[in-house]
Amino acid sequence: MASVSTTDLLQTQTELRRSRRYPLGVPAYFCWEGAHGTLQQGLGLTRDVSVIGVLIATELLPECGSHLELEICLPSLVGTDSTVHLRGEGRVIRVERHKGMAGEFAAEVILQPPTPSEVKALASEIAQ
Repeated sequence: MASVSTTDLLQTQTELRRSRRYPLGVPAYFCWEGAHGTLQQGLGLTRDVSVIGVLIATELLPECGSHLELEICLPSLVGTDSTVHLRGEGRVIRVERHKGMAGEFAAEVILQPPTPSEVKALASEIAQ
């Protein structure tokens, strides 16, 4: 009987993902329509981000299947106050509730690139 190493299992698990995930802990603002049609808003911290999705730790969890609007705030690279905002829409695909009130959710989200003014501001910061 052939043995399977932990490395083989991790590599297989990684290959099943559709895109590379990047560990990133930055603020994320999100909103979705609640059960009775009311707008719900939440704030969390990203755990990882990819080009097609995000994992967010938060106290306020949307329901699985909810349509979601999201904004992720990337900090400045050179220590100034300006930030780059990534925005997107998508669907909550997994919700994990932890003991207490906190939890996390995963969402398929297509993130839009920064606006031209954000790119220009970032380029000017880097040039300084």
